[in-house]
Amino acid sequence: RLPSFYLADGSNLHAHLGPWFTLLCLTEFDTRGFAEAAESLGIPLCTSHVDVTGHADLFQGPALLIRPDQHIAWHGLAEDTGMARRVLAHVTGWAG
Repeated sequence: RLPSFYLADGSNLHAHLGPWFTLLCLTEFDTRGFAEAAESLGIPLCTSHVDVTGHADLFQGPALLIRPDQHIAWHGLAEDTGMARRVLAHVTGWAG
């Protein structure tokens, strides 16, 4: 599960999650590939950029895909639409 802690701005990390899938960007990350893939698959996706200074050692990669139940479904780097589509299809069980 995604750990819960307060960010430097005083907000809780979980407050940055959407109601469905959330692409949580921990560093500069081009979200267009995920946005395009999610739209083509019909998967609701929101993106959130957060500063995890002081907590970066808890995460692997520049981005995390968080499921609606707050579990980390994926972490890493997939900025192109093809890779993002494969990640989203895998974590949702979409086989099309």
